[in-house]
Amino acid sequence: MVYRIGDFYIDYPESNFPLVNDRFMDAFRVSEEVLKDETVDKKDIIRFRTEYKDLKEISDCKQLHYSSLSELYETEEGTMLIYHWCKSRFGIGYWMKDLDKEEIVCYINPQMHEQLPVDGNWFFSICGLHRALLKREAPVLHASYIDWNGKAILFSAPSQTGKSTQARLWETHEQTPIINDDRVLLRKKNDMWQAYGYPSCGSSKICINRTLPIAALVILVQGQENVVRPMTLGEKITALFSGIEIYT
Repeated sequence: MVYRIGDFYIDYPESNFPLVNDRFMDAFRVSEEVLKDETVDKKDIIRFRTEYKDLKEISDCKQLHYSSLSELYETEEGTMLIYHWCKSRFGIGYWMKDLDKEEIVCYINPQMHEQLPVDGNWFFSICGLHRALLKREAPVLHASYIDWNGKAILFSAPSQTGKSTQARLWETHEQTPIINDDRVLLRKKNDMWQAYGYPSCGSSKICINRTLPIAALVILVQGQENVVRPMTLGEKITALFSGIEIYT
């Protein structure tokens, strides 16, 4: 299967670990023939390959980080990030060094085979895709993305601050379509930052594959009065760093 997300082509062979595509992923699918197009920049192709591996062996190595979703280990081969999945503590893992490569190998715990097929939207949210995009200078930002007269306005804020509420107010009063209510892919093209649709949209179920030039990025904070003001450089850096999917 091949997906086009922004200007990137994600090539995922279904050889031994098939994925189920929901309507969000289907909106980004393209023909595999597109990869044969000589005009496609090879740097914009990200390939995934899956291999079965007993990831429990990694647990004997030095653990750098643990959370309810993932674990990070330092091994002789490098640093590996492992995600949990259902009953499998060691579900899917990949080497961090592979994110710079054209092909990213995802190692699948054999236990995962009992839980096939896996949702494609979930897989691409944990397989290192957002990290690989960030290394290619295309960050994924947590934001509500609306189409205002053919330009993108993005509302970013910590969870529960009101970015979805703000987007719906614009939809109600200004008839601006909501393109994605949770995430947006950013990339600079021809000296202009573009907003791209992204197949992950949280619980909002609002996900459209649309590309628009960015008119404004609005950082929301809650307060007693409605105030709009330019941000300082420090505030911008803090807001963007906290809103971009980095998972340090």
